Amino acid sequence: MTTDNITKELEKAAKDICLKHNLQRVYFSQRFGKRKHFLAGYGQTSFDSTCHMDIDDKFTLSWQGDMNKNEAEMALNSLSSPFDQLKQKL
Repeated sequence: MTTDNITKELEKAAKDICLKHNLQRVYFSQRFGKRKHFLAGYGQTSFDSTCHMDIDDKFTLSWQGDMNKNEAEMALNSLSSPFDQLKQKL
């Protein structure tokens, strides 16, 4: 799977989470030390606070809106495939 296909899958996953939980924005990033590199996302940037949840030691899910950590974990349970493919590429 190409990086473009993985990006599209991540965008689709972000859109699904965003719409299902009525969030303003959802995005995925990859950590490089203390910095984060944006990978893909969906929604409009707002001035609301952003919540973050580690997917694993390299990737993070971030969202703006009302979603608790349990809901975020449930949303991530269906997302292992794009991240497994991305890890193989990196």
